[in-house]
Amino acid sequence: MFICVTEVDFITKIPCTVEPQRTGPSFPNVKGFKPDWADKSTWPVEMNAQGVYTRAPKYYGTCDDDANTTLPGVLEVLSEQEYNQRKYDEFYARRPYASWIWNPDNYCFYYRSSVLESFSGQS
Repeated sequence: MFICVTEVDFITKIPCTVEPQRTGPSFPNVKGFKPDWADKSTWPVEMNAQGVYTRAPKYYGTCDDDANTTLPGVLEVLSEQEYNQRKYDEFYARRPYASWIWNPDNYCFYYRSSVLESFSGQS
């Protein structure tokens, strides 16, 4: 299953948008959760004067199909298509220059001439 989560307090498991993470950040205890990427193009995330995030930093990954996704900190369950589209959008939001091309196999950007050289066999 593809999910989006936010940070929760390490001990209380209260989401970071509700209370400060007094004992440190962690993820919700979702069975089999494996984080894959985050919406870092929108970071840093601001906090209010009490240390509560004003919006949730989003982390995307997979979890077991029978996992409980109603836990605090689980923001949504996504289809594979939605997950992949958001990943594509996020990495394109991070690209250093508009002309660079993202390679989803290794999470790297290449400028056009290096891509063309790799196809022509030149180094």
